[in-house]
Parts: sequence; C-alpha cells; structure tokens
Amino acid sequence: MRTRIIFIALISLAAPLFFSTANAAATLDELLQQTRNSREEEDQNAALNAEKFNSASEADQARMLREATAERDARAAVAKSRADAYSENEIQINALNAQLRQKASELG
Repeated sequence: MRTRIIFIALISLAAPLFFSTANAAATLDELLQQTRNSREEEDQNAALNAEKFNSASEADQARMLREATAERDARAAVAKSRADAYSENEIQINALNAQLRQKASELG
C-alpha cells in the first residue's frame, strides 16, 4: 500500500515534467537553442550570485556559506531518502515478481 501511494505521488509530481508542451522543442535546432538559452541564464545567475557574495561583508559571506551548505545538506538528505525508498521498493517489486512467476508456473 505504501509503495502504491509513493508511486502515485511520484507520478503526480513528475507528470507535468513529461507532458508539458509549453517549452517543448519541435526540432533539434529549437532544442539546441533552448539549451543554450538555459545555459546562458544559469551562467548569468551564477555571476550575479558570485558578485553578491564577493561584495558582501565577511559576516554576510559566512552566513551565506552556512545557508548554502545547509540547503545542500538538506537536498542531499532528501536525495538519499528517495534513493533508499527506491531501493526498498525495488527489492519488494522483485519479491512480488518472483511470487507472481511462481504462482503462474503453478497454474500451468
């Protein structure tokens, strides 16, 4: 039951990513341009963040570093938790598949 709930939650969260057509590229050239634009935006954001960090006082830099480290650690913990849940689900799915194959072979 828990696995089914997790699966449904993941599907509902991931569905918009897979079925979104707002930014979908129709051609490879469009995809390449979208990729370039995205990369440029990321580079601009990184430059702004670096400038903001470098212009801050030492106390603010230390605070920014603590906040960034805390966010990184929190995201790593979430990623580990999800990876662990995936592994547990994989084990359970394999066991259920084995049971299914066993019952199928018993039925003939």
